Amino acid sequence: MTRKQIILSTLLVLVATFPSFGQEVTRKMYKWVADDNSEKDRIFDYAYLTLYLKDGKVTGGVLNATTDEYDVLREGYVCGYSIFPLKNVRVDGDTIRFMIEVEREDDLFSTPLPAGMETCQFARNLKYPKWKHAVPQKWVFATNKPEYIVVRLKDGNLSVRQGERDTYPKVRIFVYQPSFYVKPQDIDPASW
Repeated sequence: MTRKQIILSTLLVLVATFPSFGQEVTRKMYKWVADDNSEKDRIFDYAYLTLYLKDGKVTGGVLNATTDEYDVLREGYVCGYSIFPLKNVRVDGDTIRFMIEVEREDDLFSTPLPAGMETCQFARNLKYPKWKHAVPQKWVFATNKPEYIVVRLKDGNLSVRQGERDTYPKVRIFVYQPSFYVKPQDIDPASW
């Protein structure tokens, strides 16, 4: 093979691996808020589910929620907050299944993370305070890894069921947020 052929074949491989501009990833955000939230008591129990879609099909996403998603024995201390990437995403018609897990000990924070934030790394970069009850690294892979079943409702919202657990209602309704966007870098963690 000549040098010119090697360069051309390398360029072809590189161009073939570039993402198609016609296949843009879009995001759809849904929000659930607990009935017993209280600013006075500093209880912020909520969750944001952001789904990533490519050509109208779900390819992944993140769950921005509290550590109660997996910490079934929490007693006497407030929950932590984290952003959980969706794992093992499976789509069947209007039903989506996925799992979440704690990936790193320092992915747990003591203040709520704003909607629109999609990675724990971003929260660390903004110096969000760490959760003092963080799961020890040796326990990270031993924690509960709940499976979620998400069904799209006729009104565009989502019915989200999390395995068989006692800490949350079996079904939560996540409401579609059509034009909701918060710039996480504009939110001061101390304001919580």
